[in-house]
Amino acid sequence: IASQGFLGFCLAGHLLFESRIRVLPTLSHPETLRLQPSAFITDEQIDTFLEAVDHVCAILERDRGDQLIGFLCADEGVRFAKAEETVKGSTSARSARIARIRPTRPQRASVIPPYAGRVAFLGHFIRPGHLRHWDPGLGDFDDDALARFVDRTHRLLEPYVSDGAIIESVVGERVHMSFIGIPITPMQIHRAFENGNIRWVEEKILEGVRLGRRQGASLVGMGGYTSILTGQGTRVSEDRVGITSGNAMTVAMGVEALIRTAKDVKIDLSTARLGALGATGNICSLYAQMMAELVPKIALIGRPHMESRLRRVAGEVYFETYKVVRRAGDKKLRGLAKVLQGTETFKQVLSAEADLDRIGTSIYNWISNEMGDDAPITIHSDPSGLKDCNLIVAASSFPGPVIFPQHLGPGPRVICDLALPEDTSPEVLAQRPDVKVIRGGIVKLPNNPDLELAGVPLEPGCVFACMAETLLLGLSRINEHFSWGRVTKPHVEAIRDLATYHGFTLSRPSMTSVL
Repeated sequence: IASQGFLGFCLAGHLLFESRIRVLPTLSHPETLRLQPSAFITDEQIDTFLEAVDHVCAILERDRGDQLIGFLCADEGVRFAKAEETVKGSTSARSARIARIRPTRPQRASVIPPYAGRVAFLGHFIRPGHLRHWDPGLGDFDDDALARFVDRTHRLLEPYVSDGAIIESVVGERVHMSFIGIPITPMQIHRAFENGNIRWVEEKILEGVRLGRRQGASLVGMGGYTSILTGQGTRVSEDRVGITSGNAMTVAMGVEALIRTAKDVKIDLSTARLGALGATGNICSLYAQMMAELVPKIALIGRPHMESRLRRVAGEVYFETYKVVRRAGDKKLRGLAKVLQGTETFKQVLSAEADLDRIGTSIYNWISNEMGDDAPITIHSDPSGLKDCNLIVAASSFPGPVIFPQHLGPGPRVICDLALPEDTSPEVLAQRPDVKVIRGGIVKLPNNPDLELAGVPLEPGCVFACMAETLLLGLSRINEHFSWGRVTKPHVEAIRDLATYHGFTLSRPSMTSVL
């Protein structure tokens, strides 16, 4: 607030709602408060004013920002009632409120080695309550209070440098990352979508990219909804830095997590059915393509009225599988490729390949006619399509849970939840012990075991996969666009190789609660 020139307005709001004193900053210097008392002001009112100003100065001196923004966190109906109570309070009582030392985060060394790469990463709060993780001094505010703070400030505040860290790989390379915070939440982004007004969000994201460039970054990663809103970075009109969405690493780690966990709970991949929730998105559709090499059946789930896009995704999965079968020769096939190879549709497409405009679409249409309800890929417009799926990838863009216990068949079941906020309802964790829910998009750093980034609610030494992709590219001095636009399997394979080289590994903590 202070760094963006709004401290004077915040002080004025605090004085109004805490002490019933009305002042405003000057237009020419917003950190100067203008005093315009009435000629009829009383000595008692002057004493009240001086006491309130003394209290504000004590707040600033002791760095108690939580006390300063309290009026922005209060419920509208109680703010003035609280102010009346405060005005009647004694000076000693008000001073006692700020006597406690404000908790702060440990400070890291800020010296950046001259040979280190420089990247930036854009992120936003997943939930308002994560402000407490970003600033421990906000510990006295509950989630509702912090939600009110974000609602009242998100349109005004611009992107800011939230944190920074130096990351080292196993081969000795280093990269400095500037974590650029966008002060919004998924719920506010969702409301902007509903209102048909997302331009202001896109402008904040673009300003975040430019702030990263001013911090010296040659590459900027897009975290959370910033990737979705910019078409995986393609709508960012800033050509002086490389852009990456992080989707390639998210898929690489998630696929590995899903395969390992399926083995742990004894799910046979050769007979498994994969449910892809959010299948029209790049991440989930790419998951379906890669898992099709291992599982014989896939259910693609999207929102209502998106059936045509789901059919297009099904065609893409079939086409990638068709290419696998064509290259295989006498090699033994698995998963969807094995199913496709034995159909009349495959023979028909193989003979008519040169005359087909869209091979994947033809396969989808012909195999649906050949096999009916037994077709290996089915499409669904609601989560009930997950009922027969024992492996699930969840990566929707909805700002709340969409998978509930009634959507799941009998166990064992594995849900690889990549969405932020999570797609899996807490009820699943509480009611279904036979369902294993994993955070597939979490990566363990090799040489930073104590790293905790402000506002990132993860275990020490761990980062989200999209952030890990940005770090890997910085460590490898790759400064051009990478996961930019639609990500393909070669992107996933390339970033997986970089992760192996630099020692980044999968972290698979099971979800015992939401982030």
